[in-house]
Amino acid sequence: MTASGVTRSTRRRSRAPRVASVARRAGFNVLAIALGLVSGLIGMTGVMWALGGIVHRIHDLAPSLTLALLVAPAAFGLLGSRRLSIVAMQQTAAVAAAWILAGFLSGRVDGFAAVLAVIVAALAALHPHRRLLWIARPRWPQAVIVAAAAPFVAAYAVREGRFQQIVAPTDPHAADGHYLAMAVTALAILAVATVAALSAESWRLPTWCAALTSISLGIASVEAPRLQGSLGRVGGAAAIVGAMAFGLAAELHGAKANRGSGSPQPRGGIEGPPAIV
Repeated sequence: MTASGVTRSTRRRSRAPRVASVARRAGFNVLAIALGLVSGLIGMTGVMWALGGIVHRIHDLAPSLTLALLVAPAAFGLLGSRRLSIVAMQQTAAVAAAWILAGFLSGRVDGFAAVLAVIVAALAALHPHRRLLWIARPRWPQAVIVAAAAPFVAAYAVREGRFQQIVAPTDPHAADGHYLAMAVTALAILAVATVAALSAESWRLPTWCAALTSISLGIASVEAPRLQGSLGRVGGAAAIVGAMAFGLAAELHGAKANRGSGSPQPRGGIEGPPAIV
């Protein structure tokens, strides 16, 4: 082989990893954008539909909030900085895990859960910082609130899952999977709050996604305490107060950490220079 031939072969070999990296990144971005757009559109449409309903208002609202406030923001967050992208991946995976667990509790296979799980697995495999996805650093004020709320959230999810199994199939709520949807929302809020409490990177995204979803469900429950799926006035008020305390604890802890560091820190860890992985 001539010297020029060797040079061309070497260039092709050196270019191949870059091409593969660009292809992986492109596939990752396309999946993230598609997930964000689809979940956001379905979620916001569902919220509008639920607000105009009466009997099924909370049952329609809860899964729509899950998509609009938990899945869509995380999907678009995947396109952000290194810190934001890592925690957004963790949040997306947490929602998928909650959806699957709710399916087991309800004894009902949910097609959307399967699709979401496949998308999450693909996103995790293509994530540019996938080796950092498993790092955790507890944020104790938030962890305490999550631990205190977990038994009540789990009990609610188990109850709704049980309803999905035992209520007659002719019941419109059971036929439409409404009890499963409520279990999904409860577990998803808890899972995303757990991500926020354990986040080693950006904490603000999962904190306020979980808090706003809980507040929205709490307000709906206080406004309509007798509807199916409602937390009741006491439970709704507790969801609102607990979510506000969760967000406040995160902000105070973040501000204290920033002061203690002696140097300006990225707000919520959302910005900052990308790491080489």
